[in-house]
Amino acid sequence: AALVDAALLLLRAVQVDAAQRAQVLPALDGDGQQQSRVGRAGVLPQQPAVVRPEVAVLRARPAAADRRAASLPVAVDVPVLRLGQPRAERVHLLRVPAGGERAAGERKRKRKRKRLRLRLRLRLRLRLATERLGLALRDRLQNLLDRLMGSSTPPSNAFNELCLPIDKQKAFVTDVAKSIGFDFQRGRIDVSTHPFCTGFHPKDARITTRFHENNVNDALGSTMHECGHAIYEQGLRQDCARLPLGQAVSLGIHESQSRLWENQVGRSEQFWKWCFPKLSKYFGSDVASLDIDGIYRGANIVRPDFIRVEADEATYNMHIMIRFEIERALLKGDLEAADVPAAWAEKYREYLSIDVPCDSKGCLQDIHWSMVSMGYFPTYTLGNLYSAQFFDAAKREMPGLEDGFAKGEFEPLKTWLNEKIHQQGRRHQPAELCEVVTGSPLSADHLMTYLETKLGGIYGL
Repeated sequence: AALVDAALLLLRAVQVDAAQRAQVLPALDGDGQQQSRVGRAGVLPQQPAVVRPEVAVLRARPAAADRRAASLPVAVDVPVLRLGQPRAERVHLLRVPAGGERAAGERKRKRKRKRLRLRLRLRLRLRLATERLGLALRDRLQNLLDRLMGSSTPPSNAFNELCLPIDKQKAFVTDVAKSIGFDFQRGRIDVSTHPFCTGFHPKDARITTRFHENNVNDALGSTMHECGHAIYEQGLRQDCARLPLGQAVSLGIHESQSRLWENQVGRSEQFWKWCFPKLSKYFGSDVASLDIDGIYRGANIVRPDFIRVEADEATYNMHIMIRFEIERALLKGDLEAADVPAAWAEKYREYLSIDVPCDSKGCLQDIHWSMVSMGYFPTYTLGNLYSAQFFDAAKREMPGLEDGFAKGEFEPLKTWLNEKIHQQGRRHQPAELCEVVTGSPLSADHLMTYLETKLGGIYGL
């Protein structure tokens, strides 16, 4: 019955003279008598009507040819039943698209839901993989940290306590950035409280760094870290800019490039054999008391601390695991936001055996949660894992790669990264890219072997 009523009402809808651009729609008055009202440009005044409750939406739409001929607007007014209203007020006019827009909108919503389901599946796979890797990494890291903290021959921290003029530090790190491959014709370096990189185009990648008078190693590490990000951005295909083949594949892979230049290169003994003369060039007598071995060992000192961005290689991932566990508990509803400071302090005692003195050195030190970037922190650990595995693959393919660092030869590594990773864009998913480049799935073994070998030698384990 409802369908019959709807069909009869639609059949009664007629089109008047095209020059008037008017539309006649039937309505039934309270006594059941048919009336007609003419509105300007197809707009009808509200008219009380008696409509069967089963009829929810009625739509008047002329034939496509007639609509084009009359140049009618793309929207028409449709009587819509408002249930629960008095009988005389049940029908009002609703403006809706007068074409295939509704069907197109439904197709768009279906595609959006499909993409959302795909992203959720990928995130679930990433979370499960991250948890498995995190458990394997945490146990080995904790064992390594216990052994390092128990060493009887820790390195001197003299290098990290030198007071050096900031203007000379700026010149020093700018020289290093240029030497490792940052193109100043397509980018620039500025100063900020929290270092970052932003890329607009392969021809425009900008970074910031920071300086402390008594910690030149932090300025150098921050600069090389952000240079790694920028070298990735500058290495993307310019002919595919803003297309999938011209975009970075993921945050984890992006982080691998920054961590590789900061750690595998910038904390290596061969790098400091090349960099030590530059240190003497810029700071002169201020560093005369240091030697290459002392600087190399000082650059790799392991010391649990509160601040993530200033952490050494061995403790850095512990900072990430703490944040990951807290934010997971928050999202699952197992932890209230007000209880985060206490949970934070407890986990730092458990993982790093230190007491957090205040929230500014605790849960308020990062910007991620305040900008609702939940789940971002694991990308840093993924970056560390990828960087170690990529660097091992590069050394296999280019014997003598590290020896070249002592001569200032960084171009072979940069070219290898450009070809194997940067210019691949989004051709592969991150996990697939790792297998293509290295020949094996992502594993914690490469990072742990790297840390155990290097730090074990420095600490005499």
